Amino acid sequence: MKHKPITLLLILLLFIVFYGCEKHPFDYRNKFIGDYDFLVNLRTWIPPDSVTETDYNYSGKISYGSGDDFVKINFLDDKEVDCRLFEDGSLKVNSIRGEFESTKKLRFITEYGGLGGKATYYVSGKKTK
Repeated sequence: MKHKPITLLLILLLFIVFYGCEKHPFDYRNKFIGDYDFLVNLRTWIPPDSVTETDYNYSGKISYGSGDDFVKINFLDDKEVDCRLFEDGSLKVNSIRGEFESTKKLRFITEYGGLGGKATYYVSGKKTK
């Protein structure tokens, strides 16, 4: 009879531990976050017909972005994009189109410009850690 209060107390304690804590849903972005090696091909166009092309290698990173389904991609020293990452691995926001080919490889295109010309970045990245 002495053991009933202790048993009830243990059951109550286990109940609180398992059901009392706030649960956080799985974040699908976790598998894409990390350090990446990026290969960037930059093509610039200045009217009427001047086109230049430059390649860069850059060690950058992908981190959590501005919203619950956004990631921030730092692919050059002065270039960082905040874009929506869908569960299927596709990336979309106004100036970005792309996708993760796997949890360790991605490709995307981003464009900037206006009346005075245009810059297009063709980016591929491979996760290093």
